Amino acid sequence: MKYKHNLYTLLILFCAMFVAQNVVAQVKGDKYKETNASVTITHKAAKWFDLRSGISDAAKAMDTFDDDTKMFTLQDGKTEVQAAHTYMDTIYVHKGTSVSLEIPDKLKDQPRVESYQRWHSFRTDGTYRTLNEEADEVWDLLTPSDANTYYRYANGYVGKPKGANMYKVNFYVPTDEEFKAWFGEDAAKKYDNNFYLVACDVSSYTDYTKNFDRESSSESSFDKPQSDGNTYEPTLTHRVLFYIVTVDNRDTDHPTVTWQEGMGRLNDSAYQGGTLDEGKKYLEEYDISFPYTRVSDNTKELVALSKDAWSYAIPGVSKDADSDTLNISLQDNGSGITLATKELTGMTRIIQFNYPNKNNTDNTQYVNADNSKATIYVTKTVGGTTYNLARFNLTFIRDTRLLTQTQLEQIENGTIQNENLKYYQFRTDKYLEQNYQLLTSLNFDYDPAVADTYGSASFYPFPLAWTSNSYSFYDGANNNDFKNSNKYPEWGFYSIMNDFMEGDHWTNGTKNAYAKPLPGSNYHMYIDASDRPGVIARLPFRRKLCKGSELFVTAWLKSAGWGSSMADANMLFSIMGVKTDPVLGTVYEPICRHSSSQVRRTDYLKGGMPGTGSGTNEWMQMYFSFVIDADADYDSYVLQIDNNSASTDGGDMYIDDIRVYIATPSAEVRQLDATCTNERTLMSIKLDWNRLLSRLGQEEGQDKVDAIDFCFVDKAKYDDYLAQNSGKFQEAIENSVVEVGDNTSDGGYNQKYNTLYFNLDFDKNTTYDDKPHPRLASQNIVNGKYSFYRTTDESGNKALAVDFYSDLTPNRAYMMLIQVNDGNEASSSDFQESINNDECGINTSFTVTAQTLLRVNGEVVDPSTDFCAGQIFNFSAQVRVPKQEDDGSESYIIVDKGVYFDWFFGTEAEYMQNDLVYGVSLEQALTTFREIYPDNEDLTGVEPGQHTVTGTSESIELTENMISVIKKYLEDTGEADGTHNRLVLHKENLDITLLNSGLKLVIQPIPMIFPPDDTIDKDSWAKVCWNYVPLELNVSGDAPQLHAGFNPVQYPADDFNPCLRIGMDQIAETTADKPLRVDLRGAKYVSENATYIGMVTATSAEVYSKMYLIDTDDPAYKSKYFPEGFSEFSLPIGYIKSLHAQEYNDKSEFNDYMEIYFDTETTQSNDFRFQPKEGYYYTFAVHFEEHGEEGSDVSNACFGKFTVKMKVVPEYLVWQGTDVATLNWNNDANWKRADATDIKNTDGKYETNEVNTTDNGFVPMLFSNVVMPRGSKAELYMAGYTTKEGIQEWDSDRPSHMGLPTENIQYDLMAYDSNNTLTTQRYRVNICRDIHFEPGAQMLHAEQLLYNKAWTDVEVTPGQWTAVSTPLQGVVAGDWYAPTATGRQETEYFKDITFNDNDYNRLNPAVYQRSWSTGANIVENLQGTNTPVSFTTEWSSAYNDASVPYVAGGGFSIKGVLKDATSLLFRFPKADARYDVSTAEDKSVDRTNAGKLLVSNMVDRRDPYTYVHSDKVTVKLTPSADGKYLMVGNPFMAPLDVQAFVAANAANADNSGVLAQKYWIRSDLTTAAVTYDESKKTWSENTSLIAPYSVFYVQIAEKATPDEKGNFKVNFTADMQKFETTSTGEGSQTASLKITAEDAEGSSSAAVRYAASASNGFGMEDAQMISGLTGNADNAPKVYTVAGNTAVSVNQLKDAQRIPLGVTAADGSVVTLTFSGVAAVKDAAIYDAELQSETPLYEGYQLTVNGPSYGRYFLIGHGSGTTGITETGAEGNVSVSSIVPRQVVVSSDTALRSVSVWSAGGALLKKVSPDGNFTCTLNGVDSGMVVVRTETESGSQVTKIRVR
Repeated sequence: MKYKHNLYTLLILFCAMFVAQNVVAQVKGDKYKETNASVTITHKAAKWFDLRSGISDAAKAMDTFDDDTKMFTLQDGKTEVQAAHTYMDTIYVHKGTSVSLEIPDKLKDQPRVESYQRWHSFRTDGTYRTLNEEADEVWDLLTPSDANTYYRYANGYVGKPKGANMYKVNFYVPTDEEFKAWFGEDAAKKYDNNFYLVACDVSSYTDYTKNFDRESSSESSFDKPQSDGNTYEPTLTHRVLFYIVTVDNRDTDHPTVTWQEGMGRLNDSAYQGGTLDEGKKYLEEYDISFPYTRVSDNTKELVALSKDAWSYAIPGVSKDADSDTLNISLQDNGSGITLATKELTGMTRIIQFNYPNKNNTDNTQYVNADNSKATIYVTKTVGGTTYNLARFNLTFIRDTRLLTQTQLEQIENGTIQNENLKYYQFRTDKYLEQNYQLLTSLNFDYDPAVADTYGSASFYPFPLAWTSNSYSFYDGANNNDFKNSNKYPEWGFYSIMNDFMEGDHWTNGTKNAYAKPLPGSNYHMYIDASDRPGVIARLPFRRKLCKGSELFVTAWLKSAGWGSSMADANMLFSIMGVKTDPVLGTVYEPICRHSSSQVRRTDYLKGGMPGTGSGTNEWMQMYFSFVIDADADYDSYVLQIDNNSASTDGGDMYIDDIRVYIATPSAEVRQLDATCTNERTLMSIKLDWNRLLSRLGQEEGQDKVDAIDFCFVDKAKYDDYLAQNSGKFQEAIENSVVEVGDNTSDGGYNQKYNTLYFNLDFDKNTTYDDKPHPRLASQNIVNGKYSFYRTTDESGNKALAVDFYSDLTPNRAYMMLIQVNDGNEASSSDFQESINNDECGINTSFTVTAQTLLRVNGEVVDPSTDFCAGQIFNFSAQVRVPKQEDDGSESYIIVDKGVYFDWFFGTEAEYMQNDLVYGVSLEQALTTFREIYPDNEDLTGVEPGQHTVTGTSESIELTENMISVIKKYLEDTGEADGTHNRLVLHKENLDITLLNSGLKLVIQPIPMIFPPDDTIDKDSWAKVCWNYVPLELNVSGDAPQLHAGFNPVQYPADDFNPCLRIGMDQIAETTADKPLRVDLRGAKYVSENATYIGMVTATSAEVYSKMYLIDTDDPAYKSKYFPEGFSEFSLPIGYIKSLHAQEYNDKSEFNDYMEIYFDTETTQSNDFRFQPKEGYYYTFAVHFEEHGEEGSDVSNACFGKFTVKMKVVPEYLVWQGTDVATLNWNNDANWKRADATDIKNTDGKYETNEVNTTDNGFVPMLFSNVVMPRGSKAELYMAGYTTKEGIQEWDSDRPSHMGLPTENIQYDLMAYDSNNTLTTQRYRVNICRDIHFEPGAQMLHAEQLLYNKAWTDVEVTPGQWTAVSTPLQGVVAGDWYAPTATGRQETEYFKDITFNDNDYNRLNPAVYQRSWSTGANIVENLQGTNTPVSFTTEWSSAYNDASVPYVAGGGFSIKGVLKDATSLLFRFPKADARYDVSTAEDKSVDRTNAGKLLVSNMVDRRDPYTYVHSDKVTVKLTPSADGKYLMVGNPFMAPLDVQAFVAANAANADNSGVLAQKYWIRSDLTTAAVTYDESKKTWSENTSLIAPYSVFYVQIAEKATPDEKGNFKVNFTADMQKFETTSTGEGSQTASLKITAEDAEGSSSAAVRYAASASNGFGMEDAQMISGLTGNADNAPKVYTVAGNTAVSVNQLKDAQRIPLGVTAADGSVVTLTFSGVAAVKDAAIYDAELQSETPLYEGYQLTVNGPSYGRYFLIGHGSGTTGITETGAEGNVSVSSIVPRQVVVSSDTALRSVSVWSAGGALLKKVSPDGNFTCTLNGVDSGMVVVRTETESGSQVTKIRVR
């Protein structure tokens, strides 16, 4: 908090008494150097104002430094001096005497303020120079105490730095005559001689410059004027004031009020005599409480006078007759204490006393009785008259003993062993927070980052508010900035520090390194107190303290303990009332004082108490409370803490976490059963006994009966009535009173105004706790009167209690009104005073909750709360399942998930009343609707009529009118600016903006027949109340608005709150130095002078600078920290470092933001520590307020707030789309957090899902490692923001078959770490860090993935050759290795793999590889020779040359061998930087693109705001040795459409393509060849999709030309990949007759079709049969037909009618030929040349062939059966072929007459006469080139062929 003050306030506040010694001698002559007498020292603001310019508003708001007060104004109203802490001493003296004045910042004669001392008059800011000039005259009233050199300046006397240390001076108080003579008549008229204000400005700082500069200021010189000619003072550590008051000649005709109210009272006989007679008074009255038990065994307890003994000069006596001896006496009233001090003289002020008893168990001491008393008197006798100076009334209270941290922790957790200490459970933070209201607090939890801006990091660099401390301040200055050999606070200094003097700073003293800051504390205050009293801290607060109210004060104290024999620390706590007196001004009246008792360092305590002894250095909790005896009439209050130590030789102490709580004399109204709307609610009342008696003015123990009257009032009805009928309070009560009773007709209790009685002898009241609830007043009738029961509260305090039923509605604000009974039964007239203005009325506000619990930002809703329009809250509802307890009360099981609600924006009356048009209420319509359609989110599929109730056999009618009523409110948009329509169906929670009209809401739970999980049994579930719950909230002002997000983005609504997605490491990474910068949007002001939105600094900045958890699905927090009494501010999770936002338009350049960081280390007092887990969400609230330009006032009591739902995204995620390609990557539901087994983690360092408590996942972020499980499928699509007219809108290419993303995920913010800064970015699709593809995992459009590294698993069968390809770049042959033990790379995922001799062996498994490349070698050993590989059209010889690179998009073949292995598993990429198993001179391996998919080169997504894509990638492939074929690998992570690839790379006229339009695919069991019909634009087969890692074969077009290295370029485009199998369109397949050959070894197929553009011979339209594609021993049958002299798999014919059909197969095999697509060939038949038979073919016809066959079977056809190609003549239709070695087969469309075979040289080799057959086979023909002559009926033909 910030305080404003003036000089007069300072004078009143700082009334600590000081060192003053009477000295009678005058000092004559000039005692000062005059060289600077004309120089005026220039005042300036302290250096801290310059240092403040570098820190944030948030950091400023956290501390109490007075940013607004740079200077103090003196009494003349003009002169300004530097603002500083001020230490004040009051001295009463006789005129004509001298006093010795000493500054307090010293130990004995060693001062600690050695850079500056200026003594001066605080009334004039000048000197005390008289008019005297002669050597034997007095020149100055203030003179040095020694003969060293000192200087007189124009405005003061200076010791250091000009002269010697001027820590001690003499001040002469002249007689009246001397005053007039020495200062003149004018001065005597202007200034009287009755008081003096002597000031000394002191410092240890060295900044003698106008403004502070860290470099130049510390090097500056006081003796050398600055550039402007001025001599500047340094920053003051503090100012010392001596208020010297004369006591002579004061009772004149016009005595001042201050004299009459002060020392002048000693002239009154009531203040004389020193007796105990009634009516006697004392100058100083102290009521001080002490602990009943004191823990120190060292320094005695004490009280202290306000002044030293010699400062009490007695008025009306001569200075010669006066003395300085004070007498001490004691009157004990049962405590047993004895005086240790019986007389005070000179400089002493401390009175010590002894406790009478010692506890030998723990070495503590104690008085005789709790609440016992004693009185200490101080008197002074002069001239036979005894003057009453001081009276100390002491009370010793058990509750207030000091407790160590360990003791309090053990008390709270129930492990304390000492039975007596169990009593103190009311001292725990938890108890205090739950039972009392916090009035004010002071801790030092300032921004730690600020300490880094200046000086030592151990010390906070800014002091408290000027009026909050009177000691010197040390700011951590080091080097030359601070003139002291010890760079730490000592001898009258204080500091705010984060460590401990005795552990980290002292070079002497008894060291102790065991101290720790309080949990959650950043800093604490340290004071090296002087031996004078001084203010340590002040806490102002405003609150009407009424009779019967009780205040509770706690603080944590610790002694630094320089040495065990030195004085302990002690503090005096005072509650003072502040009021304004018309004459005296601001007056501070003590209300209560409490002594902490002696605080000893715990390792010095030897009694064995928990937390004490060797190895400890604990804090101790101070505690006291008191009840207000009368209605107090003060403007405000101050808790002041003063040094009360016995000596500066010791007295080193710490303080932190000071709190003031209040409990008013109100009733505790508690709900015993949650209500179900429209039913009576069981409640209880409990009244604190002592506070009640104080309020009634009664004393306990009297055997008589008293009573109170009470009633319950509906607060909203009361206020509404008074708004219409001003001043009619009784009528308002009557209109709003609520009946108390159970509403039964059999004599039950039912009344509006109630009187309950009780006996003042507490024990004579009936006990409340011996029977179960309800304990009704009607069951406790005493002497015919309804009566209270007696009980105790949780802390053991006496209380009255009673149970009752009442007609209460959930979520409405009620008040219980209590009045003192006037002897009559209660009536409305007893409560006719205004309940709104009676601050001391015994009124208790309360609400009742329904079984369905409503929460606002996590807090159970309180309808009496003042809300602000424009604020956005997250409203949630929870169903509670009642559970009966043994005492008759109910407890509840809260259901957090799985129950949904319908939300109606309107009043309860509107919800219940019949609609004027449709004649049915919304409540009735929804109830019926939900019995039929419990899961509907809208009216889709809803039909009127009779329906069966869900889960039953009952029938119910849903009418058209019911549907119409629901539809009416679903479509009603409600009030302007509202977020939702008036009816929202089936939601667990809603973000709702409060409008100026407030909020009227009805929440209707949707009934469920069965509980959502098995934790609740059916019987308990049957007790759930499903009734609606109404809610009304009022607003009292307008709040500014602000939200997370990006200003240019178009959101679903202005008040939409997007989620924040972040990782655990990012949360842990945030600090004050590295905060997360979160983008903000939508700033709206509501105040005229507002210019920006920032952090809350107007009040409780330390509270509002934190972020608070308000909701989560983490069960560790949900169940424990969200009780009904949950407070929005109870769960801090981090800090807001800064926040700044301005109203936005499309020309705005400012980027609204906040900087936040999380606190995962601090444990709060409620045991809460923010430790988020992956897979959960954590919703937190952020508060903000409006600000104006400097000097412009923005007074808006409404703070804004928004919530951020933070989803903690796991670092390791598993995709859930197993074999389902329709699931959306951008849907959280499709992800799960990886378990240790999912990523193969075995070292136990990874936190399992069991430990993490959930496997929930979220969509991956850039830090997420993704596992694509075996067989899984994912399809990616691009989406992002496009800018239209300055607005950014989401643009998505989501396929129609794709599932939906998480709702509104596109608006989420993603935390992003770049260049060591954390920021937020807009949501980005398809991102992760690394991704691992298990075998069979597929991803469509993986090129769109933004990632760091891709890993792939390749699984092969050992012992055989496998054709494979790699989608990864940077793979070389040497990467094919796997663990020797298993042959399977099942090490932990996402870890680099490198070859080592322990885990890997090149021969186990041995991996052999082959490719079509030219230049591989067999490496036989590291030093030996290498065997070159020879290449043919077949596979190369096996090689294992590690240096051979693999081209992504190409193919190769591997064979792994490992004994007994059934499968081998390899993982890529490898991380080896070199392979010694290589023929290359340079053994290093280029890993530039290792782990990158080839297809990633299609897209560039490095810039988050642009999407650069070509959708194409080019690959260079090496052809087979004959230069005709290419081996192509699938480079995609999804199936490749081979036809699309071949077509896209087709040879064109412009030579842009290289491929013939045919291809071959070989699987494990079958081989297929596919060709393209150019005339029909169709393929011979449907679409061919090959899986990732697969290989196929293509033929290079005849005219295609390679590059200079002999390679051919092919292109892959993004649209070539697909999951579906009909992508080429319906009917894309050319009609073909297909023959399938199959036996036990496998299968193959061949196709025949007719095309007008084809030739009957072998042409480019045909696809020859290729065998041995795998390189394995292949016994599967191969079926083919013949085109020309070539065996082909696809044969396109023009008009041939007889086509040779052959089969290659193993001898003895039985091959079945199956014919399909028969209709594609006209009159299709099979001709058997051996049997000379022709058999017509039909669909599915099968033919059995034994072993290999060629020349026996021929296909007969007469053109296309589907295209209308007509049958042609036989001319030229003769086919001659040699497929089988040394065999020639001839077939003809017309009968053959002869066939002859001739050698190339002309020799006849064979000649046969077929005798009219259409086929002829000639065996035994020599291999080589031959000429075959055929003669048919239609002519002859000569054919030249090569015989195999």
